[in-house]
Amino acid sequence: MNRTLLIIGSILLAAIVLSCDRDARTKEAILGTWVSVDQADTLVFLNEEVFEKNSADNGYMTPFLYSIHHDSITVQYNGPNEILVKPSVHYFELEESTLSIDFTNGCYGFPREQLIYGR
Repeated sequence: MNRTLLIIGSILLAAIVLSCDRDARTKEAILGTWVSVDQADTLVFLNEEVFEKNSADNGYMTPFLYSIHHDSITVQYNGPNEILVKPSVHYFELEESTLSIDFTNGCYGFPREQLIYGR
């Protein structure tokens, strides 16, 4: 019985460590500049908490807070207008030179569609 619990505990611990390691690699890989394929927008991921969106519509860099958990990115407006904007959670995929974020459920500052960015 104790051996079975030890094996199960070891497997769970390994799964948690691997999951956290994948999130850490994703957070590092997302840093830098991403240019939209469909629109004239640029996202600049400055660190593991903040990115800026540069839109061709207004030419301003708009700051956002973000966090990553597995295949979800949580985004919240963090600009000078000091308006209360709730964070929103979106499915995303990150490959070597492609970032895809599904904003179809709504996110302040983004259209309700899936956006694809490249390096």
